[in-house]
Amino acid sequence: MVRPFWNVPQEMIPMEKPMEKPLTLSATGLRDFLQCEALWYLRHWLHLEPLEKPLPLLAGKLFHDFLQAVHTGADRPLLVFKDRAEMPVEEKAKLYGLAQAYLELGWLPEAACEVKVPHGIIDMITDGPVLWEAKVVATYNKQRYVPFTLSHQVGLYLADLPEIEDVIIQVIEKPDVRPRKGEEAASIARRAYEVSRNDLARTFMRERYHRSDFAPEAVLELCLDKEREIAWKLGGNMELPWGLSQRGFLTKPWACTAWGCEFEPVCRTGQVPPGLYTVKPKEEKE
Repeated sequence: MVRPFWNVPQEMIPMEKPMEKPLTLSATGLRDFLQCEALWYLRHWLHLEPLEKPLPLLAGKLFHDFLQAVHTGADRPLLVFKDRAEMPVEEKAKLYGLAQAYLELGWLPEAACEVKVPHGIIDMITDGPVLWEAKVVATYNKQRYVPFTLSHQVGLYLADLPEIEDVIIQVIEKPDVRPRKGEEAASIARRAYEVSRNDLARTFMRERYHRSDFAPEAVLELCLDKEREIAWKLGGNMELPWGLSQRGFLTKPWACTAWGCEFEPVCRTGQVPPGLYTVKPKEEKE
């Protein structure tokens, strides 16, 4: 059953009207809207974020900081793991061992990191130039991950950068290391390093693609079409009956189970539960 979002606290609803300025989807915004319209509404329009960050988000951010340190030539990139109090000790230890193994890869080119383009922020651009998108995952399914998770995101980045012909997708699979009872962080990190080091090709899967694989022109047209659709829905012109939320954004329950979502309590109850979410600071909004 699709539940409407009738109970959004008034103070969480943006005051600006979408038609006062052009609505521009970011690459991640387009990805989220295609995955679940309600997800886009909550994350990118209401700018809600959970007070307690999901572990996959924390882990991805920490390892991306490490990658940035490595590929910008930092002397001691492992220092990014210091003083990350928000991360559980066991999880940080696993990522530390993974990072140690990453440093033993043969190709660690210097790159421009966190490159801002009109539709978002690209992880890295190396000499060539080559667009490099990195993701940290628990398990990797190539047949699903690139086509369904990255195709529109990378395609939109390429639409912003017509000079780039080559793309590298770096998928980093976290080692399946389960802490033993009473095991210290150093031991967990050592086992995570050994698991990662014993199969570098699987742990650090690096695939090269051509620009044409992502059809950037078609993705840009799709993005413009979805921008118009969203602006229309936000304009309050929705009088359609089935499966629609208060503001006309479809929920897709299958997406919650397939991908995981920090807004599952909202979809399940039909309201934004008090004390679970906050509005992202203005400077952090897209």
